Amino acid sequence: MQAQEKNIRGFNLLELLVVIVIISIMSAVAYPSFSSWKSEREVRNAATKIKNLFTNINSQVQNGSFAFVQVEVTNEFDDLAIISKGLNMDTLTQRIRKVDNWNTDITVRCDADQTGTGYTGLSDGWDEEGAIREEGKWSVSNNLQVSFLSFDDVVANFDTKKSGTICFSKDGTWYSADGEFESNTSIIEGFYVCNRTAAITKCDADSLSKHKYVFQINWSRFGNVNMEKWNIKKNEWVQQ
Repeated sequence: MQAQEKNIRGFNLLELLVVIVIISIMSAVAYPSFSSWKSEREVRNAATKIKNLFTNINSQVQNGSFAFVQVEVTNEFDDLAIISKGLNMDTLTQRIRKVDNWNTDITVRCDADQTGTGYTGLSDGWDEEGAIREEGKWSVSNNLQVSFLSFDDVVANFDTKKSGTICFSKDGTWYSADGEFESNTSIIEGFYVCNRTAAITKCDADSLSKHKYVFQINWSRFGNVNMEKWNIKKNEWVQQ
């Protein structure tokens, strides 16, 4: 007895078109939510990593690995760069004794390169730096006590090519700042991080509603670091 032939057929053109239309509609509905989630995730991940860098370098000064540390934040043309640096006790002692205005000028203490006026005869720079710019490229340190971060999808509330430095010591004595973190001898204790786009090259600190997602990294003189997210609907910062 012959086996009955199976009735096998594929999709016809109309059925295929219906499936394509359904998939297109579902994709159109889902894409805005996915895109929004992706943008928020990019900024949140960057802010979290930056917060951890601040926390880690402060742990180095608290456990005595360094006597004096700095975080430098620079809004580059194509990326946001964050570098942590450290001075050993011997180097710090030389700075205190020999550098003009070390005790009174917060910008002298927190100069990014530590090679300004009054540093003649002293060892140049920092004992350890997370990275050094060489011929337009970053040379990253292998020392795990210091760190380097670079992001091409987020920006800070600085103009392009502007930077800020903030410096900490174990007991807060040499707490200091320079650049975008110093204003009229006062220290600015935080900065914003938001999405970078073709139209957005810095976070607008005066109009946060321009940005869909904004996070703030802030700190105290004793290195207590916090991260907050701007809630547009409530018009307030929310601790993260």
